[in-house]
Amino acid sequence: INLHHPELEKLAVRQAIYHAIDRDALIRAVWYGAGRASNSPIPYQAREMHADNLPSYPYDPGRAQALLDAAGLSTGANGIRLNLRFDWVPLGQENLLTAQFIRQSLRRVGIDVDVRSFDLPTYIRKIYSDYDFDLNLMNYFPTSDPSVGVQRFYWSKAASRGTPFVNASGFSDPEVDRLLEEAAVENDPAR
Repeated sequence: INLHHPELEKLAVRQAIYHAIDRDALIRAVWYGAGRASNSPIPYQAREMHADNLPSYPYDPGRAQALLDAAGLSTGANGIRLNLRFDWVPLGQENLLTAQFIRQSLRRVGIDVDVRSFDLPTYIRKIYSDYDFDLNLMNYFPTSDPSVGVQRFYWSKAASRGTPFVNASGFSDPEVDRLLEEAAVENDPAR
C-alpha cells in the first residue's frame, strides 16, 4: 500500500482494505489451497521467528464499510467511495488472478480498483522509481533470516528510489527502525 496516497495514509482505510479480503477464499480459489493466511510478514515456515499472536483483520465487509465511513469516505451515487490502481508483479498467472480477486473483494465495499498490467521492467520502474502506484502485489522470499528477506520492506533506510524490491510503500517508524537494526546484529535467536 502506497502510504503517500492521501486516502491510503489513513489507518482506517488500510484496515478496511484488509477486512474486505477473504484471504482463506483467496487461497482456495487462486492458489488451490497451497498456503495459509498469515498476520505476520515473517511466514510460518520460519518457525521460531514467526509470531501468530499479532493483530489480525478477519474477513468482515461490514467492518470494512464502517471503517471507510469513519475515514470520511462516503458512497457516491455510483456506489464508489474510492478509486485505486492495483499493480501486480508479472511473475505468474496467479499474481494476476490474485489482483482480480482483490479487485472484486474491494468493489463489494465501494472501492473501485483498476488492475494494471506491465512487463517486469515497467513494473519495477512504476513501483520502485516513480512510486506511481496505490496498491502493489509482489511475491517475496523472506529467506531464513528476516533481516535479509523482510527488513528491506519495513526499514525506512531501505527506501531508495530506483532500487527494486525494497520499501516502496513509504512506511517509516523510528521504533521499528531501531528494532530492525537491533535484530540484524542480535546473535541470540530467542531475543
